[in-house]
Amino acid sequence: MRVIDSHTAGEPTRVIIDGGPDLGTRSLVERAARLEAEHQDFCDAVLLEPRGHEAMVGALLVEPSDTECDYRHCCHTSPSWPDNPRKV
Repeated sequence: MRVIDSHTAGEPTRVIIDGGPDLGTRSLVERAARLEAEHQDFCDAVLLEPRGHEAMVGALLVEPSDTECDYRHCCHTSPSWPDNPRKV
């Protein structure tokens, strides 16, 4: 897996640029739903201890479904955020 750690609007962000789960080629909304439903263990492993922390936000780069785009991404957050429980 290849990642880039950065900050987005002051939030620590881990961008997964290679090695994430295959989410297919459907719409971005459908791929985000699949990430949440089928790959929560992946999201937790990428964001939480020992290599992450509860405030980290994840962004998984995926192939675009729109030819006008270079890439798209699915965002996911830590399950410990009280206002965002296990949401992708």
